[in-house]
Amino acid sequence: MIDVVIGHGLDDDPIRVRARGYVAGLYESQGFRVHLAECPTDEWSKGAAVNPVANRTTSEILILADADSFVAPEHLDRAIGQAGIRGWAMPHSVVKRLDRESSDRLIRGMPGRQRLERSAYPALPGGGILVVTREAWDMVGGFDPRFRGWGGEDHCIGLALRCLTGNEINPRRICPLIHLWHPEAPNCRRPSDNNRWLDKRYRDARRDPDLMRELVEEARRWESQPASYAH
Repeated sequence: MIDVVIGHGLDDDPIRVRARGYVAGLYESQGFRVHLAECPTDEWSKGAAVNPVANRTTSEILILADADSFVAPEHLDRAIGQAGIRGWAMPHSVVKRLDRESSDRLIRGMPGRQRLERSAYPALPGGGILVVTREAWDMVGGFDPRFRGWGGEDHCIGLALRCLTGNEINPRRICPLIHLWHPEAPNCRRPSDNNRWLDKRYRDARRDPDLMRELVEEARRWESQPASYAH
């Protein structure tokens, strides 16, 4: 059985909780084993939420999933097969963010015509839903827990996977990820200086496996003994 790990905030609002329950139910209906991974602090950290839970799972394939998004089962099945060969895969190539009414109707089982909150846009490798083998997950050390608040950790795990597995992910099909509506988190479009600094370090290492491995090991040491640091 394949494990799905869904990260979520400590005090999510009711709309996010409802979306999370809907998404978890979709995975369970497809026969996956679902784990909800709550962030232990008020300040969001995907690494702090997801990594401990993912590391305790036992399947050879992991699905790391956002709590507000899903893809069609056939796209997910295809990505699972690709990950088994290449180490990692993305089941989607574009993101479609539903507006509030369409999201509500879908959750209530009355999908009708889907209207988008904004135009569809290309998916970020590492973001939304990520399928990885256990070996690849261990290789990159999970999501860097030093990212706090919005922005960066998804992009950087994608860079690390691409660099250390040597495999590029370029979906050829138009496979949409459906993003359910919820209120925006405060400052969700303003990555902190720290997040931008970390993101730059991963971008600088994206073609240098030795340098990328150093970053991964640095994050592991930090995760085992969290501490503030200067840059």
